[in-house]
Amino acid sequence: MIKLTNKLIIGEYFLVYKNPAKQTIEEVFNNHFAKLYKFFLQKSLNKQTAEDLTSETFTRFAEQINANSSIEDTKTYLYGIARNVFNEYLRVKYQTSDLDLDTNQIAETIDDYSNRTINDLEDALANCLEKLPRSQSNVLRLRFIERLSPKDIARKLNKNINYFKTTQRRAIASMRALVESGKCLPKLTKKV
Repeated sequence: MIKLTNKLIIGEYFLVYKNPAKQTIEEVFNNHFAKLYKFFLQKSLNKQTAEDLTSETFTRFAEQINANSSIEDTKTYLYGIARNVFNEYLRVKYQTSDLDLDTNQIAETIDDYSNRTINDLEDALANCLEKLPRSQSNVLRLRFIERLSPKDIARKLNKNINYFKTTQRRAIASMRALVESGKCLPKLTKKV
């Protein structure tokens, strides 16, 4: 860099920089370089990246000075540029556009997996119901598969509501014991 009072040559830029604090670009560089470098080093954890990002920040600052020579708060403006430079660096670093994701294929895979899971659950439920006593199995089928009300189930079985409640409670307890023992859910525990 060559200092010419308030004129500075950076690369191919010849800049006339005016600000209320009467700082030259060289003074801005000298005052903020170390802090910006440390900022980028803490964020990126890489010395080369920190140097590149610091350099890019000052280059953009110089471009902005060339386009808009009256910047009121140099420090705020410079750190705003630094924040934008770092955000762009992160966008490039973590860019996912190179992954070719076919949304239709993903949707089909999810639907296929969901259908297999539902079918496995239905098979496991049927397996569990077969292992229950017939009266308990009938009550659970009517209540949870056909979704009948307790009164309708009692009427359909020609029993009173207390019989239904007692049988349902026993059926749920029996089903819980079968599930906990692993005797009726082998399909759900196998790897897909």
